[in-house]
Amino acid sequence: MGNKYTISEGEKHFFDLTGYLIVQQALTSEEISKWNEAIGQYADKIRSRSKTRGIASKSEMLRSQSAQLELTGMFETTPHHELFRTRAKPYADLY
Repeated sequence: MGNKYTISEGEKHFFDLTGYLIVQQALTSEEISKWNEAIGQYADKIRSRSKTRGIASKSEMLRSQSAQLELTGMFETTPHHELFRTRAKPYADLY
């Protein structure tokens, strides 16, 4: 069984440069509203990631001018955790 998810060479290049992909129409307007509401509930958990932590700590080239922001805790038992879990599951099953 082949993988039904493919990306173009241009998308691969973009990912190599930026570390993320833009997936058009991955969420409906209703899902976006729900996600915005859910993320708003976690705003106090957004932290600045240390420039010396993770992969950037091992490579000067991978360090950015400013620390990245990270949001954690979305999968914990909260009113919104199922929203995050159900959206992540189809992609987690690929691996």
